[in-house]
Amino acid sequence: MLSCAWCCNYLAHSCYTLAEEVHASGVIAVVVSAIVQNLHTKNDADYSGELHVVGINTWNVFGYLLNGYIFVILGIELPLATELGNVISVPMAIWYAFITWVVIFGMRVIWTYINQWVRLKNHHNETASWRVALLSGLSGVRGAVTMAGVLSVPLVTDAGMPFPQRALMLFIAAVVIIISLLAAIIFLPLLAEKPKTQVPPGEKSPQAVVAQHMSEPRARVYVLQSAVREIETRRRESNQAIAYEIILRYQMQIRQLQMRFMKIDKLSPILKAEMNLREIALDAERSALRGLLVDEKITPLVFASENRRIDRVEADLDDLITHDKTKRTWRQLKRFVISTRRSIRIWLSDDSSDRLIAEYKLARHESSKAAIAAISTYLASEDGQASKTDQTAAYNLIIMYRSRLEHQKHNGGQSEALVRMDLEVAGLNAQREATQHLYDAHFISAETGLRIRQMINFAEAGLLTDEEE
Repeated sequence: MLSCAWCCNYLAHSCYTLAEEVHASGVIAVVVSAIVQNLHTKNDADYSGELHVVGINTWNVFGYLLNGYIFVILGIELPLATELGNVISVPMAIWYAFITWVVIFGMRVIWTYINQWVRLKNHHNETASWRVALLSGLSGVRGAVTMAGVLSVPLVTDAGMPFPQRALMLFIAAVVIIISLLAAIIFLPLLAEKPKTQVPPGEKSPQAVVAQHMSEPRARVYVLQSAVREIETRRRESNQAIAYEIILRYQMQIRQLQMRFMKIDKLSPILKAEMNLREIALDAERSALRGLLVDEKITPLVFASENRRIDRVEADLDDLITHDKTKRTWRQLKRFVISTRRSIRIWLSDDSSDRLIAEYKLARHESSKAAIAAISTYLASEDGQASKTDQTAAYNLIIMYRSRLEHQKHNGGQSEALVRMDLEVAGLNAQREATQHLYDAHFISAETGLRIRQMINFAEAGLLTDEEE
């Protein structure tokens, strides 16, 4: 795609140079060549959706760079352009610039309004609007093409004399850009459609009227939960490790959405239930470790290390409430340092490194099994069966512990890569079906559905790109 972009740039430069050689407009030649190239590309059988997305993003980057370059040139040329001499006064030059801006603005507004009338032939339910035309004119006129056209004017004529009134043209183009920016800043908020308001019963001040749709965060949670259910139905003994890993990732995304957007009165019961279950699970882990130490299946070194790990997890339970990103990042860095230090200690230990690693694996395995058993016992009790919130939190924790158990059996390989891809695609398809269901049932608006579909498509593009690499 980058090579294609450079080829297009070379083609544009060639068209510009050729047009200037025959004393035509190089700017218009580049615009026409771009239009022809675009029509030719879209009719090409090899033109794929991937090329379309990458092409749009690539040219957006080029557009930002070139627009920035225009303003750099503006800053360089404007002081020089103000030296108009005795030909014309600065106020009169500003008046000429304003007239030029009005002409460009009027042409764009009229062109947009005519396009609306042409569109009415095939879309009878729409109406032409001057407000839309004015918005298009204000948001579209920036003067970049004007500046590019003026800069294409040569410094001297064929006779070797300075080009007449070039400084005046530069001044007018620069002022047109400034007027365009100021007009957009001032008038766009005035012409933009105001949100509809109403006065609710018992209130004195009007409030914005919102559509009775499911909020986007809630819809995303529902979509992710649908993916979890789909992967759960596809879980088999042969793919449990990968399935639990993917489900755990979806659960983390759901938790992040809940922490960011859910109201505190609805979020508090969920957090309270999870903290209670986590404490039950951590107590069970400690009991399992003590049993392994008594049976001399692990050394005191492993026992102390795993107990410190549990203490850190217990101390970090307040993050369920605070959700401080800075604190979470610091904690992850701290865990990395501790893990590195433990690996070095194992390597320097007098005991066999293989035996210590095996003991650590055994401790993690048995403590995870004990935690799952403790959570299951709680769910079987009257308190656990009475709360749906507890059951949801317990399911999430059990998935986490099962993922840890299955991870020890995970060896990788080409076949497991194919299994992972199959489950990932199944989850993405489930998200698409859930999004379509919400839209068909009028739970979400078309705009919300479009944004969620874009997120799913981006996730799929990233997944397929990683697979190709």
